[in-house]
Amino acid sequence: MNTIKKTLLASCGIAMAMALYACGDDDSEFLSNRDDIESESSSSAGKGTDAKGSSSSVETIVDVQDGPISETDSIDLSEYGQGSAVVDKDGGKVYTLMTSGVDVWTLENLDSKAMHPTSTCYDYADSLCKGYGRLYLEVDDAAALCPDGYEVPRAADYRLLLESKDDYKPVYAGSCVKGRDDMLACTGINDTAFYMTRDDSIVVVPKEGQWVVKKDDGRFGSVRCMKQKSITEKKGDLPACSKINDGRIVYVIESDSAFDCIAGEWEFTRNYTVCEDGEKYLYKGRSDSLYTCSKGKWVLAGLEDIGRPCLSGNRHEDVTMSGTRYACSDSGWVALQYPASVLGECYSGVFGTIAKADSNTTFVCRNTAEWQRATVLDVYGFCLKSMSGTIVKLDTIQYYCNTKSVYTASGIFFAWDSDEDGYNKALGFCTEDRYGETVIYNDNYVRCESTLNAWRDCSNITMLPRCDSTRWDTTAFVGHKEYLCNHLAQSWQEIEHRLFEERADSVSCTIEEYGKIYTDRDQKYICKLDAKKLYTFKKASEAELRFGVCEYDTAYVIDEDSVTYVCNGGTWTKRQLNRYERMLGICPADTTYKVYLDTAIYTCFVSTWSEYVLNENERRFGYCPIDSVFTRVTEDSVFTCYHDTWKKRKLYPVELEYKVCTPSEDFTYFTDNLTYECSIGNISVGESYNSHYSRLFGECDRKAHGKDTVYLGKRFICDTLARKSSWILFTQADSLAGTYCSKEIEGMEVTLRNGVHKRCEDSGYPYYSWKTQSQVNYMPPCNEENEGLVEPNGLTNSVCHNSKWVPADTFHVTDKRDGRVYAAITILGKTWMAENLAYLPTVGYAYTANSPYPVETIGDNDTVYYSWSTAMGLDKEYDRQYTDSLFDSGTIRGICMEGWHLPSYTEMYNFDLDVRTYYANYSDFYEDDDVIGLNLCMQRTLTVGRDSSLAYDTVSAVSDRTKLATFWQSTPVSYSKPNAYPVVFEKKYSLKFKDYVVKRTLNAVRCIKDD
Repeated sequence: MNTIKKTLLASCGIAMAMALYACGDDDSEFLSNRDDIESESSSSAGKGTDAKGSSSSVETIVDVQDGPISETDSIDLSEYGQGSAVVDKDGGKVYTLMTSGVDVWTLENLDSKAMHPTSTCYDYADSLCKGYGRLYLEVDDAAALCPDGYEVPRAADYRLLLESKDDYKPVYAGSCVKGRDDMLACTGINDTAFYMTRDDSIVVVPKEGQWVVKKDDGRFGSVRCMKQKSITEKKGDLPACSKINDGRIVYVIESDSAFDCIAGEWEFTRNYTVCEDGEKYLYKGRSDSLYTCSKGKWVLAGLEDIGRPCLSGNRHEDVTMSGTRYACSDSGWVALQYPASVLGECYSGVFGTIAKADSNTTFVCRNTAEWQRATVLDVYGFCLKSMSGTIVKLDTIQYYCNTKSVYTASGIFFAWDSDEDGYNKALGFCTEDRYGETVIYNDNYVRCESTLNAWRDCSNITMLPRCDSTRWDTTAFVGHKEYLCNHLAQSWQEIEHRLFEERADSVSCTIEEYGKIYTDRDQKYICKLDAKKLYTFKKASEAELRFGVCEYDTAYVIDEDSVTYVCNGGTWTKRQLNRYERMLGICPADTTYKVYLDTAIYTCFVSTWSEYVLNENERRFGYCPIDSVFTRVTEDSVFTCYHDTWKKRKLYPVELEYKVCTPSEDFTYFTDNLTYECSIGNISVGESYNSHYSRLFGECDRKAHGKDTVYLGKRFICDTLARKSSWILFTQADSLAGTYCSKEIEGMEVTLRNGVHKRCEDSGYPYYSWKTQSQVNYMPPCNEENEGLVEPNGLTNSVCHNSKWVPADTFHVTDKRDGRVYAAITILGKTWMAENLAYLPTVGYAYTANSPYPVETIGDNDTVYYSWSTAMGLDKEYDRQYTDSLFDSGTIRGICMEGWHLPSYTEMYNFDLDVRTYYANYSDFYEDDDVIGLNLCMQRTLTVGRDSSLAYDTVSAVSDRTKLATFWQSTPVSYSKPNAYPVVFEKKYSLKFKDYVVKRTLNAVRCIKDD
């Protein structure tokens, strides 16, 4: 047993990152057309000694034992053999045995006296019985004298024996017949054998002539005994499955199966009983194998069957029986499998032992009690920095200590490279003395790289010279691979070679073969260019067979037999031309261009025409390029081309009065109390403050007091007394009053040219300003005398009815979705719903003050409330998301009827500016005071609760009608996802739409008709 010097068991997970290096350069020497490109070392690539290096004198970390680690005791089974003779029941006569097929025969005639006087010696001569055996009259008496297990044969058994080639050695003992005087008459000795059978017949075997079977005629004859075997070595030993063997079962050792003679055939059988337990049979094969009968079946005998138990006293005993090596393990006798069958049992006492099963196979006994193939780590330990470059050998494999390999976790150990891995098997290790060596292996370039001490694939194409105009359409070889410098793709490509019926040699798809068609097993192939402009063989299409190859840079059409064939981008297609192609022609695959027509722009891109239909603005003003910004002005609107889109807005009054704000203009303009600032084509409007004036005219201080200046036709005066050091804009009202509004003229009224009435009022110390007065106050009295009189109110018309001014321009519209009729009013060119929307949405829910849950029906007098997402026509998932990207247009229909939309922030802002030209607030728009026709009503506040158990929100509280008219508008809060702006119509002030609320808040909806 070896003494283990050192055991080092390790498991290392080493992941080797493989990278493809581009190994070529543009300065490679280019050989002439169709020359081979070779590496200097390509012819010597292989696992020679020079390529691998030589093994160093690194010592193993353990002793390595040659051969078994334990001796085995071979058991002699000869005592269990069948023997060549058998003793009769009396024990006085020994009979030699012979095996014929699956039967065992005695070779001498039976010579035992029967208990009854039914046997005799020939001519009563006892001396003749010794050489010829006794002669018997009764078969049954003779059968009782056969050795144990033997019986008298049948005539058919003799037939099988005599027809076989076995050396039976008959004894010609003759026969005797009783005479009338009971005296025996004996004849035939040394001439004929008469063998008794148990089936009432006699087999007559003459020394000369043919044996015959005769009916038993009562004579004395010879007897031999036989035994039928239930086990045999080969299936060829089985006799013919004739009637005599019908039902006989024999176990065949070499087949490890039992066979049953059934209907003339030996059939494999599983269920059988063929022997008696305890019987033994020694098989003389390549090694003696002992079989025993267990439960009626033959099995290979174990050690227990011959009285060799496995006990604690002989634990780990090693014996060999029937060619199998056994070890006495903790669980009993165990048949050892290779390599334990050669090396011996692997158990705790020999864990870590390393032994060689043969000169090229080394194993280690692991602590799993298994022999496993020894690794380089088992024998030589880890690859350490100090061992860099070392080459060792284990069995038939060499290993290289590569310290440039991937580190293990500790950073101390490195990988052993095997000469069986990757390119090492063919090329040897990439050692320091081979750095930069480049070889051709399997028709590909491989280079020894110093980065990881490893062979790396090089792209063959990168190793070839640069494919430029000097080499176009030339070829070169790398090993057996042929490459073409393709002038169309401007790169090297591997040339495809194929065998076709038309040519004895292979055909290369190159320039010379371009467009040619060949046959391979009834399939036609054409040499053509693929999508990357590389030459390749493809199955020829119907069009290619008829019209030839479609040139890559060509686009044309062939009409034949009412079928259109289109050649485009190197490919034929059989199809109808679409309407664009019929109108504009084929769009080439390698061309991009546009065709501009009056109503649309057509773009040709990658073989496909696309149509962009010009909208009304584009047809009116032309296409808006993505890289251009310019404007077009009409009577009341300005159209701006900005980033490929025409944007329309109505002209502000200031633009009608002064100039249009375009992207090329920047200006500031003032009206009575508003400041208009134009920048990059956009106007911002807000109340005028002193800071607006100061930026243009400087600070209004003591030095500037009394300064009077004119800007864009407007007069400005610095008055530090009247307005607390502020610039004062002289308005039309100031001009009409002869001075600006101050305490001195408080209460004075003037009427502007547009009929608007202004009054100088105290705005809070120290300010005074001209306040717009309600137009209603200046309309004629509505009395019986003026009944039916229609008067303008600045925004619409009012009619005197029952001593009260009421809207005169109201009309009605019908929502086709549900047939509901709504009042409507047009104010300064914008048509508004004059009633709140009352529609049950298909997306989202509607609420009223009558139920905490969404309603399914709406009464005629119900005020209906919606969340912002429902008003926008969106799923409620957008209550907490940005929605800007969902809409291409600033006009959003939302829940409104067709042709109408939800008002935007800009529309509401401009509406407010227009209204406040004639009205200071919206008190004249509400309920009984409404003279305009907008019909605003006070509303209830519905408090929303989010119920996680339901799929919708619920109303948790309802207030009285104390809320001002509040409606949703479409513009979301850009900086706060869950919020949106409602619009509040103030009774004392202008519109309020800067206070945002969460989107699930419930508000009413008023829609505006599309322009």
